[in-house]
Amino acid sequence: MRVKLRALQSTAQSTRTMYEAFVQRLRETQDQDVIQSADAQIPLARAGAQRSQLAKTNADPGCLDPRRFDARSLSPALLMERFSAPVPMRTRRAKTITPVPKPKTAAPPILANLEGAFDPRAGDAVIDCPTSAFARNTAALLQRLRRVKHLAGATVVTVTASEAGLAKTSVSVALARVAARSNLRVAVIDADLHRPSAARAMGVGPQRFGLLEVLTGTAPMKTAFLRDARSRAVVLSPAQPPRDPAAVLASPRMANMVAQLRQTCDLVIFSAPSLFAASETAALAKLSDAVLVVTSERAVETSAAAIARLRSLSAAPVGLVLAR
Repeated sequence: MRVKLRALQSTAQSTRTMYEAFVQRLRETQDQDVIQSADAQIPLARAGAQRSQLAKTNADPGCLDPRRFDARSLSPALLMERFSAPVPMRTRRAKTITPVPKPKTAAPPILANLEGAFDPRAGDAVIDCPTSAFARNTAALLQRLRRVKHLAGATVVTVTASEAGLAKTSVSVALARVAARSNLRVAVIDADLHRPSAARAMGVGPQRFGLLEVLTGTAPMKTAFLRDARSRAVVLSPAQPPRDPAAVLASPRMANMVAQLRQTCDLVIFSAPSLFAASETAALAKLSDAVLVVTSERAVETSAAAIARLRSLSAAPVGLVLAR
């Protein structure tokens, strides 16, 4: 028994020495730059099979038994585990997509520069000072609007504003009075139904019948339209505010009334709500031949989106009136 034990110990010592030599050699090989930079490509399937073989070897508890250890069977697996690498994938550079530039919308033309339009007395200036710059520029604006002629009947113009104030009302009244002075038949509709101001600026007091009564047939137009205090123009203002102004202005009855006015007038002016009351102003613009946006220079950029939306909702051309 002792002889057999010594023989096994000798074999184990020999095997251990061989294994340590192999490990030392493997470490030296790993440190060599040549080996690290070598382009050794191992097929993925083959490398996977050899990893599996190594895993089986490592999973076997008897593989470290000196009586069963064989360095020659272990070295290929260790080498494959060290040097195997996944097969590099070929990639293609993504194509550069050039964004399509958005079409630029041209800004509305500037039809007039009216210095003094923010003055509450601007509507009287065209009568009191007919040779003033404000009166002359208003007359030139009227001539430009008259060129935008409907197929039949009067020219219908919507006057709105990008800022709060009376500039929109002043321009509406001034246009009406300049036209009336030129012997044109002019009708002004105070279409800012919640904040009417055109009739008051024309010197017309409270009225019994207004726009709603005309649309519902309660009162005839000749009774509801009142004469301007300083010209031959007439004005129709709401006697009472409606619940839904947008529905009133977009109703078929409103369209029928405008069609009648086209046959009896030369110029119809809507003193419209603010530019930002989109649905109400758009309903009036659809009945018009032209839209005037009264604005200051500083408000042109801030109201650009609202102007663009109005232009998309109506086919009527839009022009700017710069007020100062």
